[in-house]
Amino acid sequence: MQNERIYEALRLMFPQADPLIAWRLEQGPHTGGQIAITQWNLPDPQPTQAELDSAYAQLAKIDRQAQIQRELDAIDLQSVRPVRAKLAGTATAEDEAKIAALEAQAQTLRTELADMQKG
Repeated sequence: MQNERIYEALRLMFPQADPLIAWRLEQGPHTGGQIAITQWNLPDPQPTQAELDSAYAQLAKIDRQAQIQRELDAIDLQSVRPVRAKLAGTATAEDEAKIAALEAQAQTLRTELADMQKG
């Protein structure tokens, strides 16, 4: 559905605005079934669909960054036991392989995250 994240996009675009006063969002037959801005009370011009689409892209980027961080946290948790075994001198070849595989996954995610933060 187009504009399903319009509230989040408007909050991103106008962080100082009070959403209870600044705009009204509605969905129904009068909006073609889409969520739409039906009242605009800010001095700034109402955002165009292109501007909203840009905000949606920013929201998707923020979501992906959070997902990557969660995946990195999960990788850290998965590595605890094999790293502990390595430090204790009891690591098996399986532990070494697990550490290497997890580090490769983490490096891929860290690279993606760094690339996203550059742009």
